[in-house]
Amino acid sequence: MDKNTIQIKRYEHMMNLADQTEHSEEEFIDEENELVSTNSDGDPPYYSEESDSDDSLILSSDNEGEENEEIRNNLETLQDTNNIETNLKETSDSDSIASETPIIEANQEWNIPQGNHKDFGCSYRESEGIRPEFAAAMINESPLQHFRLFLDSQILEEMVSQTNLYATQVSMAASVIPANSRIRKWYPTSPDEMLKFLGLIGYMGLVKMPSIRHYWSRKLLYRNSVSNIMSRNRFELLLHFWHFTDNEMCPPGNRVHKFQPFLDTLVKKYQQVFTPGSTFCIDESLVPFRGRLIFKQYIPLKTHKYGIKIFKLCSGGGYTWNMRIYCGKEQDAGASVPTNVVLSLAESLLDEGRTAITDNYYTSLDLANKLLERKTHLLGTLRSNRRGNPKDVTQKKLKLGEIIGRENAEGICIMKWRDKRDVLLLSTKHIDSLVEVNIHGEKKYKPKAVIDYNKGKSSIDISDQMASYNSAIRRTMKWYRKVAVEAI
Repeated sequence: MDKNTIQIKRYEHMMNLADQTEHSEEEFIDEENELVSTNSDGDPPYYSEESDSDDSLILSSDNEGEENEEIRNNLETLQDTNNIETNLKETSDSDSIASETPIIEANQEWNIPQGNHKDFGCSYRESEGIRPEFAAAMINESPLQHFRLFLDSQILEEMVSQTNLYATQVSMAASVIPANSRIRKWYPTSPDEMLKFLGLIGYMGLVKMPSIRHYWSRKLLYRNSVSNIMSRNRFELLLHFWHFTDNEMCPPGNRVHKFQPFLDTLVKKYQQVFTPGSTFCIDESLVPFRGRLIFKQYIPLKTHKYGIKIFKLCSGGGYTWNMRIYCGKEQDAGASVPTNVVLSLAESLLDEGRTAITDNYYTSLDLANKLLERKTHLLGTLRSNRRGNPKDVTQKKLKLGEIIGRENAEGICIMKWRDKRDVLLLSTKHIDSLVEVNIHGEKKYKPKAVIDYNKGKSSIDISDQMASYNSAIRRTMKWYRKVAVEAI
């Protein structure tokens, strides 16, 4: 029983009490007066024959008190309010039923695949690989010159400038610097010294030792030539003040300001040197980090379960062409976060007939439609609970080697193939056809979409594999320095 019903019952009870009191105070002088007080139809004087229910009690006495009038008004008001709430509830229920009714659009009618895919042609001019002007300039050059192709003088000088600025800010912010503090021994660095510093970081990624101090150890087991390049105290001081942007210029709410400007400049160099081919792959990598950070991620399937998530676009043999730091939950009214990530990373590669390859975190019908509008195909694994998936595909029970597919009017084909487990894929350029492959000398049949997916997806795996071989990331580094080592 709701609140309004309880109040109505309370007012009815009060009116009954008032009615009984009025009857007790009335004096019936004789039988004639009692007959006069009864109407011609034999109805009681206090009830109207127009009453529809017991709740519509109408007092007909001309001498009723103000209290009874107020009770009657309150009762009518509560009844009107209750009726309005009932009507609103019925309206909301009908709206909810209407919203739950699936709307079948024309492009969501799924049929047997016929290969009605859109042909965008090939509008990108250059072939995949290093641009010809850079390839010609790097003939017979040393590995250092290839490294300087990405980390040129402009980036190096900016790094030196920000490192010196940060050291000055720390020195001025300290009220008292102890006499034996290393900060007192700081002097501005230079591009040549910064290049040596980066070279030592790369060397530490190739030659693993228990700690940084062991690289300057005089013991025979750890002896090397690092001490001839830079002293240990100077290296640790540079590592302490290594910086990429001005902290005082940080916009409010920007979580990645300490590294984002440097990363944007570095990504531009990546894109200037290399041109992706017909396919590119988008996935995420995890930079290990277990410190306190608001956008630290936990991905249990990764080797390092805790860290900073980086969205990467790779092509070719593992070349990283674009990257973006994930800094927390994002809101976009026009698209979901995975769709927004793909569209933003691949913005410069769209409208040229390429193919994007994604895993089931990104792949959806919404992404496929948006990429088709930008003249780009999509191929990727798909989650079975995505909105708009054909039920006769996702719920179909298959035997080993069987495949089923459905295609809509836009040429989007969703197929399920049974291998050791069910594999659900979405493609805008494939149908549910099987091709013969040779696996360990044995002939088997696989969908063409699976073969192309494995080939394109390998670029991200190769990139992560190459980065893991010579990672110089240390446990004591701050998060933006770890991302810098990963990017460089």
